[in-house]
Amino acid sequence: MPSANTIRLQNIFKYYGDHTVLNNINIEFKQGQIYCILGENGAGKSTLAKVIAGIVSIDSGNITIKNKQIHKLSSSLAAKLGIKIACQENFLFENLTVTENILINNEFTFSNSCILNNKRNNKKAREILDSLHININEKKLIRDLSLPECKLIEIARSFYDNPDILILDEPTAPLGITETENIITSIFEAKNRGSCVIYITHMIQEVSQIADQIIIMNSGSIVINKKYSKLDSKDYFLRSMAGEDYLNRYPKTKAQKGRPLLQVKNISSKNGAVKNASFTLQSGEILGLAGLQGAGKSTIAKMLFGLEEAIAGKTLIDGEDINICQPRHGIENGIAYVGDDTLKGIFPSLNLIENIMMMSYNRFLKKGFLDSEAISIEARESMHYFHMNVQDPTIKISKQSIGTIQKSNICRWALLDSKIYLMDDPTKSLDIPSKVEIYNLMNRIAHSDSGILLISSDISELVGMCDRILVMFKGEIIKEFKSGESCSKDILNCSFGNIHNP
Repeated sequence: MPSANTIRLQNIFKYYGDHTVLNNINIEFKQGQIYCILGENGAGKSTLAKVIAGIVSIDSGNITIKNKQIHKLSSSLAAKLGIKIACQENFLFENLTVTENILINNEFTFSNSCILNNKRNNKKAREILDSLHININEKKLIRDLSLPECKLIEIARSFYDNPDILILDEPTAPLGITETENIITSIFEAKNRGSCVIYITHMIQEVSQIADQIIIMNSGSIVINKKYSKLDSKDYFLRSMAGEDYLNRYPKTKAQKGRPLLQVKNISSKNGAVKNASFTLQSGEILGLAGLQGAGKSTIAKMLFGLEEAIAGKTLIDGEDINICQPRHGIENGIAYVGDDTLKGIFPSLNLIENIMMMSYNRFLKKGFLDSEAISIEARESMHYFHMNVQDPTIKISKQSIGTIQKSNICRWALLDSKIYLMDDPTKSLDIPSKVEIYNLMNRIAHSDSGILLISSDISELVGMCDRILVMFKGEIIKEFKSGESCSKDILNCSFGNIHNP
């Protein structure tokens, strides 16, 4: 018999159309253990987590929780059984406060009434936030929070009431070092209380820190399920997750540099995050932008696309002075923007083909009607060009892997003949094989006489893929490194403002 606070999955199958997402899953999760689930995007990790949390129903198989077979597991039943999840996607209510999101369906009311006891609710939310070392005002609206702050609130909600089974899906992907360390500390505390922790990640260093058990998935199946301490070879474990070529992570190819495509002269942002920034991006070039969180990297991209207001400076495209106040101005001038939140760049209710072609429909209008066949042909040709190997592009894009979604975002811009690509942490939430695929897309873009401004929190990615790297510190560009004369340590030191002795 399985021990208390344990989940047992037997012969679990899940299908999306003709695609098998979970293929005969047999596994048991026990109390007081941390299970790290790894695998490339589309391997079935998130679907497995959502099955356990009652968000996704199974097509066949048996689920046993705390020694009781569950015939139909729903999210509400899972919550009653002590199962909490922080999903990879944002499931917060933007127009509600931090407190209201953390305590959703668990709010305190005044005796014998349905009136919320806001004082008590705020106090409880504050206690949860403090226990996780999260310094966010509990009265703030979610819509006023940054992406990392939203992720922290998702995590805080999952820790509410000390769950028996805690599921965290890529919880630290958008977080900084300090926030990540705090979350890992809280995970150990949950384990020591007897919780079963199911942790989905692609961060190898986190696995070595926390894992009791390693589960590796591939194409909907579990291919490895072993105690971390008993793995014969960590190299074998990496290869099982990422494929044989995981060491060749940065397939940079040299493109012919051409004209000054984008010239930025002394631009400053209204919010003060960027001060007198100047640089040039050539056609055929991948230009990196490094710096600590809050240094102003993302603000530069948003200013160039029209998402943030500039109060000074000039932006020249092909030598012409351009005034970009809104995103449509950026689009009209051949600028593409791939933001750091992959899921915000999609239309979740539409399929993959519709998402790719969304901004190109005007080319397929005939007498007021869309030519659906021509749209499908163009989308599939583009997918083939960008090596998007998808079994069924007609299912909702929200059912596709994160890697496929990100490639579709880039593909959409390529169909508009964009010439300047602003990419803000485009591989942040991806596993190693998907990252390599995005790098190959970057190479194709650079070889097509376009230019890429690559903003990344991964310094090794910048070193591996960029022709030049600019380092920002407190809103200013303070140093430039050329390809071959930089290393991660030098760039990191400069990111802390140390220019003279990198």
